[in-house]
Amino acid sequence: MLLDLLQRIEVDDRSVVLHIKCKEARRRLNCELPDDAAIESLRISLPLDIRKRGVETRIVVRTENPVSRRMDEPLVRSVAKGYAWLQELKSDSRATLSAIAAREGVKRRHIARLIDLAFLAPDIVEAIRCGTTRSKDSVTTSLFQ
Repeated sequence: MLLDLLQRIEVDDRSVVLHIKCKEARRRLNCELPDDAAIESLRISLPLDIRKRGVETRIVVRTENPVSRRMDEPLVRSVAKGYAWLQELKSDSRATLSAIAAREGVKRRHIARLIDLAFLAPDIVEAIRCGTTRSKDSVTTSLFQ
């Protein structure tokens, strides 16, 4: 149904522009307008960011409304794991990176990279938790490339 309302979609590296068929939208919504208010199409432009992390690429519509921002759950899990593993290394004299890696079924280097996240500044951790980090200027970006 929504696709029927779209006349055209334009995407470039900075925005997505939706051209909406007004007559079709009015017909579907049963809206009656005077003949002199017959607008053919409506153009909506949304700024966007292209975010890359490893092999994953996302197109994210930029917004200044913090309520609509989404938390990066894999990143939050990675910070939590790194912190937990650091605490394990500090509290258990027998714990090693190799032992944790064997238990988790990953390489030792992966454990070391996630433990590095435990040393992020509190304001960066809070921004990650709230979903307000921007991929191009985030210090954590380099850890996932």
